[in-house]
Amino acid sequence: MRNKSWDEKWVGRAVEYASWSKDPSTKVGCVIVDPHTNTEVAGGYNGFPRRVREMVDVLKSDAKNVLRPVGQELDPERWRRPTKYMFAEHAERNAIYNAARLGRATQGCWAYLSWDPSESICADCARALIQAGIHTVSGPSEAIQRRLDMEDDAGWRDSCKTGLIMMGEAQLNVRSLPIYRPKPGPQTAFFLGEL
Repeated sequence: MRNKSWDEKWVGRAVEYASWSKDPSTKVGCVIVDPHTNTEVAGGYNGFPRRVREMVDVLKSDAKNVLRPVGQELDPERWRRPTKYMFAEHAERNAIYNAARLGRATQGCWAYLSWDPSESICADCARALIQAGIHTVSGPSEAIQRRLDMEDDAGWRDSCKTGLIMMGEAQLNVRSLPIYRPKPGPQTAFFLGEL
C-alpha cells in the first residue's frame, strides 16, 4: 500500500495537468509515476494533438475600418460537441504518448487521474493503459461527483463500463482514493458543461 501523502501529491499533480486543458467543459489530467522511485514518468491532459489548430484569431476593426488581429480564442467549431471528440485526445492516452515521445518506459508504472478511475475511464483509454503496462490507476473518489450518474450519453456510460471490465480482466488495479481534492476554480474545473 502506498503512503497517503504520495497519493495526495500525485493526484495534485494530475489536477495541475487538468488545469492546462483548454477544453471549456471537461478538464482531465493524468500523471504516470514510477512507484519504486516515486518519480514522474510523464503527464498529460485532454487536448488537441501538437501543432493541430485549437485557437482562432480574434479580429477587430481599427479606426480605418480594417480588420486587425487582437488576440486568440478557442475555435468554437472544433471545441463544440461532437466535433471536439474527433480532435481532442484524452489525458490518459496523452500521458502515455508523452512517455513514448520521451523514451520512458511505462511497464509497471502507476497512473494518477484528476477524477475517479472507477467510473470514468473509457474503453479506448483502458486499452491504452493495459497495453502500456500500467499496473495501477488511482484518483480521488469524489472528484467528479459520480460522473456516470450525471452522464446523459449512453455510449459514454457503456464505454466506461467496458473499460472497467477490461481493466478487471487484465488485473489492472483501480483505486478510488478518499483524499481531499481542491475545489474547482476558473482554471481547475473538472466537469462544467452539458453533454
